[in-house]
Amino acid sequence: MRYAIGTLAMLAGCVPLRETPVRWADPPRVEPVSASLAPLMQLTDGMTLAPVDLPTVLELAGERPNVVRLARERLEIAAAQTDRAFASSLPTIALVGGYFRHTGIIQEVQGPFIEVTKQQVALAASAYLELDLAEGILGWRAARDRERASAEDVAAARQDATLSAALGYYDLVGAQATVAIAHDALSAAEGFLDLTRAREANALGLYVDVLRAQAQVAGARQALIAAEEGVRTASARLATLLRLDPTVTLVSAEPELRALTLVDPRAPVAALISQAVEDRPDLRARSAWLEGAAADADAARYAPFLPSLVVSTGASPLGGQGGGLGWQGPNFGNLEDRADVIVALVWSFPGLGLGDWARAREAEGRLRAARIAEDDLRERIVGEVVISHAEVQSRWAAIVVAQDEVRAAAEALAITVRRFEEGTGLAVDVLVAHEARTRAQSHLAATIVAYDQAQYRLLRSLGRQPGRP
Repeated sequence: MRYAIGTLAMLAGCVPLRETPVRWADPPRVEPVSASLAPLMQLTDGMTLAPVDLPTVLELAGERPNVVRLARERLEIAAAQTDRAFASSLPTIALVGGYFRHTGIIQEVQGPFIEVTKQQVALAASAYLELDLAEGILGWRAARDRERASAEDVAAARQDATLSAALGYYDLVGAQATVAIAHDALSAAEGFLDLTRAREANALGLYVDVLRAQAQVAGARQALIAAEEGVRTASARLATLLRLDPTVTLVSAEPELRALTLVDPRAPVAALISQAVEDRPDLRARSAWLEGAAADADAARYAPFLPSLVVSTGASPLGGQGGGLGWQGPNFGNLEDRADVIVALVWSFPGLGLGDWARAREAEGRLRAARIAEDDLRERIVGEVVISHAEVQSRWAAIVVAQDEVRAAAEALAITVRRFEEGTGLAVDVLVAHEARTRAQSHLAATIVAYDQAQYRLLRSLGRQPGRP
């Protein structure tokens, strides 16, 4: 943020802010947070649990989501369009069989009518080719570019789906960790309630301390119920994304929530931007669409100057009319061979050339729009990398702070409990210390989840496929 504000100030002609370089030490060791299934196993009333791990989730995400399936179908359509464009440059072959017979009066060219009997038989193959030289070559090239773009779109869809699955998986692991924390908090609250009751029974404590402990137990149970709901919600979202049965509760098979470093937070952002521009499949797809639009524009630009090639040969149902092979004569005993071949170059000017001009303008407009779309995507990719990189760095710094919070809260709790047991402390201090430790543990778990998710977002912004951690 300091760098962004300083840049804006300089652009506005103001005095820039003094920049303090951020120095990143080697990443310290992050203690994992428990995400054990044991607390969930005590809450399985009406739930069917199905353990999953991250590699399985990522594998399913690359195949099953509808966004991937739709991208594959679009690729099939694009491949078929490429084949159709290529086929337009090949002759059309038809097998023809026909019979024609005339008996009676016909008129000669000079005018008189004569009595004649004639018949024609066609039983052969017909070949016909009409090739627009501009569309035939450049249209096929444009179709190949669009097919290549669709293939890159499939890769981009897989990366998007695996990112969504990774984020959903870490939501699930975080929810399990929240259950474990809530379960631990409930156990601690029940233990303190027993202690206050014992002290009150021995006239060493106050009844109000018992009431406060009971309220803490009730609050801890409410937190555990909410944590269980979080697991169900995260499971349903992940199952829906992966097209699995949402009535089955997915649970992470990993017993702990750990901080994973897939991209070094200390990596220079400029190097990451260069990598993203090189590796992002959606940018490669946009470039391929741009090349296809350029081929369409060339075809529209050169179409008025290049003729269409027409070649016709073979049999027609009337024995050669329009070009063909066949037999004709007054009767079957006097049929004679016949062969016709037509080769022509055709220049056409739709609407006295206005149609070609309008078509060229339209194609040029699409080309300019494709260039703008590519520039827009490139700029968005740079922004995604910068934002994701900043998020990874801030999340990592937050983990260090959250660890300090957990250590301090745990030490404070131990001191207050000891003082309460010795009769020199207050119960309210113990309750506050319990809440502070639970809050610190929740902060650490949420921060680790946010860091892992930020790592996967940064990985996706670089155009890299998430894999086994």
